[in-house]
Amino acid sequence: MVFSKLVKPVTFVTFTSLLSIADAAGLGSWGSTITFPTVPVAAAVFHETGDLFIWSAYARDRFQVGKAGYTQSALYDTGSGAITSFNITNTGHDMFCPGVSADFNGRIVVTGGDTAAKTSIHDGVSGGAWVAGGDMTIGRGYQASATCSDGRIFTIGGAWSGPRQAKGGEIFDPSTNKWTALSGCPVQPMLTNDKDGGKYFKLLT
Repeated sequence: MVFSKLVKPVTFVTFTSLLSIADAAGLGSWGSTITFPTVPVAAAVFHETGDLFIWSAYARDRFQVGKAGYTQSALYDTGSGAITSFNITNTGHDMFCPGVSADFNGRIVVTGGDTAAKTSIHDGVSGGAWVAGGDMTIGRGYQASATCSDGRIFTIGGAWSGPRQAKGGEIFDPSTNKWTALSGCPVQPMLTNDKDGGKYFKLLT
């Protein structure tokens, strides 16, 4: 699929600073658009700086399952407005349509997507580095991801990426860098009874 057929050029719109809100209705106003060098498929905010990190897939405007183990990305500096492009290669991970969470240390944890079982972790600082995390026990994309109250990261579900099987819950422990499957957390109760959901429910039960 070629994203550029849908969105070109790539633009985002931001709210003006809360300090400068003067709209009569008290709802603020829209600022100028931001043109990114790559189609933003996923994003994360660095909590220390407020900078926005966005990424697409192995290419800036398209994806292909299993094509390559890297990700085109860009950093938007909310203070200066500068945009810097990056090609993330060191984790071997195409992060198209992944799960995204932040751990208790502010690190960005990106899971699955096009490179189905991979985990990539950013240290949460704008100028920081990506490192590889432990692989999930099940490859998945489009999955749900959430940070638990004890700092571990939970994921469940997923669709097109990885094996066609029941993609139950698993949990990531940042202290050990490992994923553990949760036997008492099946995905089947979450499947919908629409055309595809019903089909996969019957397939997986």
